[in-house]
Amino acid sequence: WGFFHDSVISSSASLLQNKNLIREASFPHYFIPLSITLANLVNFLPSLFIIIICAFFVLKGLSFYIIFLPLVLFLHFAITAGLSVIFAILYVRWRDVKYLLEAVLLFLFYLTPVFYPLEAVKGSFPVGIFKLYILNPFVGILNLYRLTLLKGFYSQIQNYATFLNLIGTPFIFAILILLVAFFYYAKQKNTINDYLAY
Repeated sequence: WGFFHDSVISSSASLLQNKNLIREASFPHYFIPLSITLANLVNFLPSLFIIIICAFFVLKGLSFYIIFLPLVLFLHFAITAGLSVIFAILYVRWRDVKYLLEAVLLFLFYLTPVFYPLEAVKGSFPVGIFKLYILNPFVGILNLYRLTLLKGFYSQIQNYATFLNLIGTPFIFAILILLVAFFYYAKQKNTINDYLAY
């Protein structure tokens, strides 16, 4: 969550903060938010490595699903990169977006099982609400991390987390976000410098 949050927040104001560089050099605007996201990914990898080591010793082995960790990282990065580009472009035109974004991310943090188990949500809400809740792509991403890192985790969630919830929802969301980012940038790229001028 820290990687996602820090990347999106830092990227949102990145074009404005680097407007002098953008004026002097000719390169696609999306390089700046993408470079921030990549830098945060590099900072995230050592902590992920430490978690893998801890999981190995504490749980006396690693999950078989750890072979899917690169896929989980790719989905996580794709969603983060797409949203970083979108909000960086939005912020150029609407400067209040950053404050709205911080509020939305805080709300999303509590809607995602970062510090509580998925079982607590299932036991506290009706089935219909839980089905809506589990469509949150970040629920899928976090559970994919737990599935790949924590031995025996799948047996805890297999009764109420289907393949679609775990893989399908984050995958579809990642594709949609990347497509939106691509087309939104293509539409706005010729006007970004105009908004950066003031």
